[in-house]
Order: sequence, then C-alpha cells, then structure tokens
Amino acid sequence: MPEKLRSIGSQLLGFWRGLPTVKRIALLVVTLTVLVGVLAAAGIDSPGGNGNLKTVPLNNL
Repeated sequence: MPEKLRSIGSQLLGFWRGLPTVKRIALLVVTLTVLVGVLAAAGIDSPGGNGNLKTVPLNNL
C-alpha cells in the first residue's frame, strides 16, 4: 500500500512541477476556496471566529 501511495504522490508532484506559476496560484486559491466552503457547510466558523461549531436554530433551516 505505501508503494501505491508513493506512486500517486510522485505523480501529483510531477503534475504540480509541470504547472506554470500562475496556474499553481490559481489551483491553490480554488482549493482553499473549496475547503473553506466545505468547512462553512459543515458549520465550522471561519478562522476569525472562535472555532466552535455554529448553532443553527431549527426554524432557520
């Protein structure tokens, strides 16, 4: 199993190194945006908050 993971990792690294800098930055921005969106959907506060789970009143759903 570790060999397979290492193979996938090296493929990803090769893909990353092959990208121009502009595309690397764009990919990072997209990845971070998606990650923040997923965390927000899961009800976790933005990093500026206290990190606690949001409590959503049931009548707002």
